[in-house]
Amino acid sequence: MNYCVEQAGLRGTDSKGARSWHDDHWGRDVTSSPQEGDIVVWRRQAQGVDGGHVGFYVDSDDDTIQVLGGNQGNRISITRYPRKGQKGPFFYTLLSIRRA
Repeated sequence: MNYCVEQAGLRGTDSKGARSWHDDHWGRDVTSSPQEGDIVVWRRQAQGVDGGHVGFYVDSDDDTIQVLGGNQGNRISITRYPRKGQKGPFFYTLLSIRRA
């Protein structure tokens, strides 16, 4: 994510952590009115794991958000994730959607 943001001429979080986009209050929170290209940040948990996931907003419905991201199934893809719920072995909780 940092690479993409910096290629667009913006400053990123300088962190590998997906949740840094939320935890460091990067940009502004636009969770209530997202637009294509905004940065979506989730908390991602599994047994013994408390991490995060981040991607670029594509679309959403009441229950899910579709994002363009890397390392989604070990590749770059557009994938739908729950706002709050299970996907595979992980439980996702939407933290925020951010815009520069």
